[in-house]
Amino acid sequence: MTLPPSIKPSLAIALLLASAQVFAQVSGLEKMAQSGDAVAQAHLAEAYADGKGLPRSDEDAAKWYRRAAEQGNAIAQNNLGAMYANGNGVQPDSEEAAKWFQLAADQGNPYAQTNLGGLYASGRGVPQSDEKAYQWFLEASKQGHAQAQRSLGSLYAEGRGVPQDHAAAAKWYRLAADQGDAQAQTLLGTMYEKGQGVSQDGQQALKWYRLAAEQDSVAAQICLGEMLAADGANAKNRQEALKWYKAAAQKSHVQMQLRLGDIYASGEMTPKDDLEAIKWYRLAAEQKNPEAQNKLGRLYAAHHELLESDKNTFKSLQRSADEESPESQATLGLMYFKGIGVKKDIAEAEKWYLQAARNGNLSAQKTLAKLYAQGFDVPKNSKESFKWLKLAAEQGDMQSQGELAWIYANGYLMEKSDSQAYFWYLLSVAAGNTDAVLTREAVALRLSPGERAKVQQRASSWKPFKSPAQPQAQPSATRICD
Repeated sequence: MTLPPSIKPSLAIALLLASAQVFAQVSGLEKMAQSGDAVAQAHLAEAYADGKGLPRSDEDAAKWYRRAAEQGNAIAQNNLGAMYANGNGVQPDSEEAAKWFQLAADQGNPYAQTNLGGLYASGRGVPQSDEKAYQWFLEASKQGHAQAQRSLGSLYAEGRGVPQDHAAAAKWYRLAADQGDAQAQTLLGTMYEKGQGVSQDGQQALKWYRLAAEQDSVAAQICLGEMLAADGANAKNRQEALKWYKAAAQKSHVQMQLRLGDIYASGEMTPKDDLEAIKWYRLAAEQKNPEAQNKLGRLYAAHHELLESDKNTFKSLQRSADEESPESQATLGLMYFKGIGVKKDIAEAEKWYLQAARNGNLSAQKTLAKLYAQGFDVPKNSKESFKWLKLAAEQGDMQSQGELAWIYANGYLMEKSDSQAYFWYLLSVAAGNTDAVLTREAVALRLSPGERAKVQQRASSWKPFKSPAQPQAQPSATRICD
């Protein structure tokens, strides 16, 4: 129940200004408005607000609305209140908005009653009161105002100002939905989908979602898409679901952009297409979604040809890397290290690998461990190599765990420790490293039964460390509609 962004003018105003003789009419309006005619002043204000026959000017619109409002014109009072609520042509002032809405509402104007109810519901410009919000929404609803009916339904659904009553909520949503209110249609669809206040009915849910989706309601497009996608065996439904997902994503809905990236990257619902996945991940990444940034970096790393051919790739990666996306940082490191799409620069590669590794990127940690151990392209540094190898092992990487175990077993870089070697071999084998089975058993023989039992108990309770800098991906099946 938010304040509407604008107030619809009366049909009389719209019809007056839609005439082919609009310029002559505006000229006549100006004369009548200057003479003090309140209706003409309200019409002239609307002409300025819409730029019909006059240069568009919110300031002039507010001036003429004020003159008409001060003479008691309810439409002008309501529209002036909306200008104060939205900060159009005047400084935003919720208390001043409430004043003008109240004056118009007291005259029975349903738009003002709805707007005043919205202020009471949110506590803007007036003390918050669900009871007064209910009162004003009810008054406007009796006059058939769709937004008020929908807002009244929400009060019943949430139990605000009235006892919670899903059946009453459904009743008011339906009245608004029947008038074409897209939000009410979406809410009614949700009630049918969940069986709240009405008998659960998937076909009715689809009907109302579809009506709202066709009016460009993003929420309905998502809910409709998710209901259709849930029927995974129906190819026609999958294709329609994809259509609505794209409609929502094209309106910059970041979660749907991410969902589409997941769908194309995994081959879920449609043939696998990494290029299409990159397109959607990039759009979400440009909205600073960290999961999309990481997934984008991962895909770019797998597609070197894009790093070389797509001029936008580097810019996209740079933005994500600057915003601390570990995957993008690691991919930039790879680009500079191998000279893919950029001039080879080992120092720049090391910089980005280090940033990615510090942010918990496993690939970067393993790369640095190898580079520092071998001393190729960067100075050999055994201490740094061990640090990054251990961090990778602590994230559960079986290869790093096996290498760390070998280091402890042979006393390489540090004091030999059979218990530590056995511990990391246990974890590596448990993670799937069958090549480490024989060495694990060889090290186990160097420990007493008591020592082995103690290490085994420690290993059984071990949990891999996951860096908080790397948000964990949510499965694409997670509902957004809810």
